[in-house]
Amino acid sequence: MAGQEGGPQIKPRGRKATSSGRRNVMLIDMDTGEPLDGVPLLVPRKQGIGDWAMIMLVRLGELAADREITGETWRVLAYVMAQAEWENWVRLSQADVGKVLGLKRQSVQRAMRTLVAKRVIEKSGTTIGGNNVYRICKDVSWRGKMTSYRKAKQGEKPPHLKIIDGGKDMAKLDQPKEG
Repeated sequence: MAGQEGGPQIKPRGRKATSSGRRNVMLIDMDTGEPLDGVPLLVPRKQGIGDWAMIMLVRLGELAADREITGETWRVLAYVMAQAEWENWVRLSQADVGKVLGLKRQSVQRAMRTLVAKRVIEKSGTTIGGNNVYRICKDVSWRGKMTSYRKAKQGEKPPHLKIIDGGKDMAKLDQPKEG
């Protein structure tokens, strides 16, 4: 019987027992049946990394400390981030968000206004198929290539600097005082 001492050993076809327990594989020409020289190299298919986003922890901590961002707003933000397409674009209907989250459309609208006011998301002013188009601010999260992220960061102005429209009032400052 197989497996008994002194009895015949039955091994699966095409395998040889090795001390390491690895399979011993050989290439065979299917037309001639001859073994081929060389080492077979099995390369697995490239696995995608799936759905992911880079989260900016410092900004996330600031949002967590902000008392104006409540539970409903957090839920809407989590849903918006989960819907992010490449380079942070999000296309959604507030009514659909409300249905998925079990919130009234007005609650979603209020949460979206808060997120825009807090510079967590930007409203593009465009609609596609009746859905609003938003973009998650890159200082909150990023979904895309790092090269695209770096380019997007290079094009922004530092948040602490503001452009002041001067005009006539600025001209008065440059004139010497009479007196």
